[in-house]
Amino acid sequence: MEAKGLESNLNFTIPHYDLRARTGLTIQEAKDKETDTDLVNSPTYLAKFNLTFPFWRDNIYAGATINYIGKRKTVNGGEVEDGLITNLTLSGTRGLVPFLPNLELSASCFNLFDEQYAAPASAAFLQDRIPQDGRTFLFKATYAF
Repeated sequence: MEAKGLESNLNFTIPHYDLRARTGLTIQEAKDKETDTDLVNSPTYLAKFNLTFPFWRDNIYAGATINYIGKRKTVNGGEVEDGLITNLTLSGTRGLVPFLPNLELSASCFNLFDEQYAAPASAAFLQDRIPQDGRTFLFKATYAF
């Protein structure tokens, strides 16, 4: 196996608005040296963008993440299409509920736009690709003692 690539990240903050943004890009090439073919489940491009900002006062923050994953080769020589997935989270900080000062709450929606996408399966599976979850929700409560 031989892999070459480049990875770049950029983080910035606008303190006056308490806005934070992060972005990352990976470009890679991973090949089987003997056959000179691309490795299975190894995308050429990966990208991520994340934005976090106050949503309501200083108690609730919103975060949005957009993930891009490029086309990937499957075990059987097929190809899984590229995908763009958006996730959204609202987080309540400690002090959001006055009578429970150590409570933190969050609500997330993964795959916000319900994109249909798949991941290449390994040789242990009969199918060539495995469909991934559509839109899903996660609600979380954490209390610190």
